[in-house]
Formats: sequence, C-alpha cells, structure tokens
Amino acid sequence: MKEVNADLYHVLNENETGLYTQEFHKNKTVYAYVHIDFSDLEDFAEAVGTYPFEEGGMKVTMFERTICIDLNDIIEG
Repeated sequence: MKEVNADLYHVLNENETGLYTQEFHKNKTVYAYVHIDFSDLEDFAEAVGTYPFEEGGMKVTMFERTICIDLNDIIEG
C-alpha cells in the first residue's frame, strides 16, 4: 500500500480539482486534474518533487489566473 503525500494532499485540498474522460467508450481512463493559482506554483512544485519536471517538464493548460495540470502521471509515479 502506498503512502499518501501529505503535502500534495494539502495542495489538492486547497485548489479546484476534478475528473474527466475523453472518448469514454473507446478509452476508459479517468483523468484527474488540479487548477493551481500562479501564486501557489512553488508550493505545488515542492509537494510533487522533481520527478514530474524531469525529461522536459510537463504539459499544462494555462488560463488567465491558473494552470491546469493533469495528475495521473504524478499520482502513478
């Protein structure tokens, strides 16, 4: 059984999170995401560690005041 990353849990608890699927009938993967305010990016980076930023970083969707980050690779990694 994996341990829960308390720092990541706190960051996710303090920000908007959600779940989505794409082409549900063909791909039954459920994706998790979080919207992080720009001012909270440092806290997020500290919570997830360096792994997600290796090998060229991570893809995000940037909005006016937040960045939306898919969490599946972070959670599974």
